[in-house]
Amino acid sequence: MESINTSGSPAGTGNDFYKSRIDAICAFCRKSKANAAKLRRADIPGQSQDSWPILARFVDLTDERRLLAYEVVAAAISRSDDYVSGSLSLGKALQLALEVTSAQDLEDSQKDARMRRLLACGDLNEAAMVLRPVLSLIRSKVNRPLDYCQLLEDLLAFSGPDWRAEKVRRKWANDFYSFDSSDKEDK
Repeated sequence: MESINTSGSPAGTGNDFYKSRIDAICAFCRKSKANAAKLRRADIPGQSQDSWPILARFVDLTDERRLLAYEVVAAAISRSDDYVSGSLSLGKALQLALEVTSAQDLEDSQKDARMRRLLACGDLNEAAMVLRPVLSLIRSKVNRPLDYCQLLEDLLAFSGPDWRAEKVRRKWANDFYSFDSSDKEDK
């Protein structure tokens, strides 16, 4: 069996490195219902250790911040219908789930409360707690798969330096609050 690098520095380049891991996690879910069941418990406190035999192939289990990011994403993948990574960003998926189609939908409404709560998260632990019901809502309302590779990268960046977390927040907000590219000014 091929050994997978679990060190902090990716052997591949950026997106390709994480894509290979996400593809492998998807394959583990497709391989057996037992694997998917183990990964479904990955983001549940007190049960996450059930997922570690699988996640140890992809991440150093002693690196708590990286492990938490993988747990959140692996659990989301295992709860999906097709066990595939798509191209839908978190912000756009939440926009679709909440049926927000224009800025007017947000006026005098609490439709963006979940996004505002997510953007207010101070660290990865808090974001992971807030993300679980958000991902559940997305799964129940949106029939397109999330880009799990990008979500993993975002969560890993979220747990890094403040400027990286802020960049992730801005990207999520931009995807959620953007409706049509013709509405933006070119500067």
